Amino acid sequence: MSDFILQLTLFISFGIMVYVASCALPRITDDSEEIKPERTLLSSIPAHKIDLAIASFLEKTLRRARVSILRWDNTLNTYIGKVKSHTANSNVSESQKSLFAPPEENSESDV
Repeated sequence: MSDFILQLTLFISFGIMVYVASCALPRITDDSEEIKPERTLLSSIPAHKIDLAIASFLEKTLRRARVSILRWDNTLNTYIGKVKSHTANSNVSESQKSLFAPPEENSESDV
């Protein structure tokens, strides 16, 4: 609990420092004329178009992955249904209906 109080105090004091600095920031003025920034390579890149293209590509990829996963799930469920119906129709004892159960030994065959 003392760690929580210490962290809370730390972050509140940090917040107060940021608030005081942001209040003092408008008082700072630059006496020189406004300098028009030069057009650089970085500023000429259309970031919003790239962002839209990446978002569109990601959405399409995730939708296709979802469809593939659902198809795979459907295939596995079909296979599991076939395995269940096969084991239900066979003349296997109740203890061996599970795929992971060890085979049961018959003690009558030794007689």
